[in-house]
Amino acid sequence: MSSTAHGTTPYYYVPQPSRHPVMAAIGLFFVILGAGQWINGHGWGMYSLFFGLAWWPVCALPVVW
Repeated sequence: MSSTAHGTTPYYYVPQPSRHPVMAAIGLFFVILGAGQWINGHGWGMYSLFFGLAWWPVCALPVVW
């Protein structure tokens, strides 16, 4: 049996949309791309790696609109 009465909808918590998953994915993309290219001898890979690592604190900062 269901714990809710017939005709009532159960309560679901829906969190607010967040930018953090997209921002973290962007940073991780640049970290992996930069590390791979730097290991393979491309000089620009170092800059991409450091950009990706510097991007992570940006993800942790709160949004002030």
